[in-house]
Amino acid sequence: MFSIKSLLKSLSLVTVIFFSHLTFAADIDMNTDSNDVALHGYDTVAYFTQRKTVKGSDKYTATYKNAIYQFSNAVNRELFRGNPAKYAPQFGGYCGMGVTMKKTRC
Repeated sequence: MFSIKSLLKSLSLVTVIFFSHLTFAADIDMNTDSNDVALHGYDTVAYFTQRKTVKGSDKYTATYKNAIYQFSNAVNRELFRGNPAKYAPQFGGYCGMGVTMKKTRC
């Protein structure tokens, strides 16, 4: 049988592992090209509002976490500026599996 002491040790270990994983994931940079453009220039807001890929324009841009985002129109750019965390890719645009393994590629 498990004693309370061994149960607490196990619970502590699981808690430390869980929170250390979250700490690593929070410090990820954005995946950008050589010009610091994220998502290969595609409009990230259009993924949510139009449910499809739409190429952005260098006429409508915004920056977030040192990455340049391009948008297909001014409305999408303003939506992004109002809540960039909602529209920016998770894990900085890197593969989620790779992030857990401290790699930028899967």
